[in-house]
Amino acid sequence: MLNLKLLLFYSSGFAASVLLAILIFIFATTKQYPLVKRSKKERYFIDPSTGEEIEFPCLHEECSLDLSVIVPAYNEEKRLPSMLEECINFLNTTPICYEIIVVSDGSTDKTVDVANDFSKKFGSNKVRVLALEANRGKGGAVRLGMLSARGAILLFADADGATKFSDYEKLEYALRNLTKENGKWMANKMAIAIGSRAHLEKESIATRSIFRTILMAFDVELLKIAQSLKIPVAEIPVTWTEIDGSKVTPVLSWIEMAVDLGLIWLRYSIGAWKIRTHSH
Repeated sequence: MLNLKLLLFYSSGFAASVLLAILIFIFATTKQYPLVKRSKKERYFIDPSTGEEIEFPCLHEECSLDLSVIVPAYNEEKRLPSMLEECINFLNTTPICYEIIVVSDGSTDKTVDVANDFSKKFGSNKVRVLALEANRGKGGAVRLGMLSARGAILLFADADGATKFSDYEKLEYALRNLTKENGKWMANKMAIAIGSRAHLEKESIATRSIFRTILMAFDVELLKIAQSLKIPVAEIPVTWTEIDGSKVTPVLSWIEMAVDLGLIWLRYSIGAWKIRTHSH
């Protein structure tokens, strides 16, 4: 009995030491604030009509458009065309001054070529392609796309076309209510409108596996940052259709997401990550 107690004592001590070492390692090797790395090539887009390299603007410059649509795309040569066509067809029926920035996230297929075809057809003032040299993940691609945008409103849209752009009007209306501003004046205030599929939950659970249902979660870290900075958030129901060609691998993706959420919680909890406020 005594040996068992000693074994439990030393085992728990060893486990605590390992956990402490892991926490110290995470804290020591993690930068508290995000460091956005961008190669010289990634600061430019190509005008397909002339072959000229043009530098992207900076998000901190005064906005010159009503809307920037950011489309992160990794190996989306097949699904991207229909999504862009639906987006452009809708926006061209409105008075909105817009641009679309397709962010190829280190794609190894013809995603960049497909996007450049649209840029050539509609002009680089309407469609621009940011070709990342290495895969940054969806969050990294969206961030760099938004840092290159000219719009007062920044809209992130998936390349699969699962949501319909006619729902954009509902998102814009929600942002107007949150900011109490209109048009380019909305750029002076921060607010987030999320296109939500929560109203489809019962139908979704009935037709999809539990893994795919869990993976509908919005970017949890973004919502945490918004909450910490007291940025108002509106959840707006949108039309959603499952599109073939998803790159989600149910069990593996669920495990990866669980690990990512755990690490996000841990890093913020121990102060390895911090949220920059205006006072910093």
